[in-house]
Amino acid sequence: MLGLIANKITKNESKKTPFIGAFSAMIPDLIDKPIGSIFFGTGRWIGHSLLFINLFGLTLVLTKDFWISKMERYFGDIPSFTPYLIWIGMYLHLLGDMPTISPIVIFWPLLGDFPIGHTNDFLKGIQNPITEITEAAGFIFYVYWGWKEQWKRQHWLYFSIFILGYMSLFLLLWILLVGF
Repeated sequence: MLGLIANKITKNESKKTPFIGAFSAMIPDLIDKPIGSIFFGTGRWIGHSLLFINLFGLTLVLTKDFWISKMERYFGDIPSFTPYLIWIGMYLHLLGDMPTISPIVIFWPLLGDFPIGHTNDFLKGIQNPITEITEAAGFIFYVYWGWKEQWKRQHWLYFSIFILGYMSLFLLLWILLVGF
């Protein structure tokens, strides 16, 4: 959704922007779920802190020409506003997690060290009905959007790989932390 809004505002027609928007909103979990869950017992760790999000976003913006040229080598034309899109996506992720995230994590290191968790912390997000509803709504939205935009086989393949990869990450963590 973020990518579609960015396309409308900038009058850009890139079909990659919605994928970038979706990916950017998942960056905190892609960092924290494996590292935080395995080593610190919590899936909300440094990637969910304002310090990290701002340093990461600022780095992307200040070095955008360098990394956009690298990305374009593999993925073709990348919109110039992509660093801002990623930064906003990470903020939206944090906003979505607000009801269930500790202020200590958000404002780390100002309020102290990260809280030490335990393996059951991994299940909190999965057991939260709001999380389940928003995850399902996001999936349905992208399937509908792909159908409406008449995605080619390649787009459906990328979407499937992305979803299966994300689900595999959670399944692997579940097995490592909770067991069968």
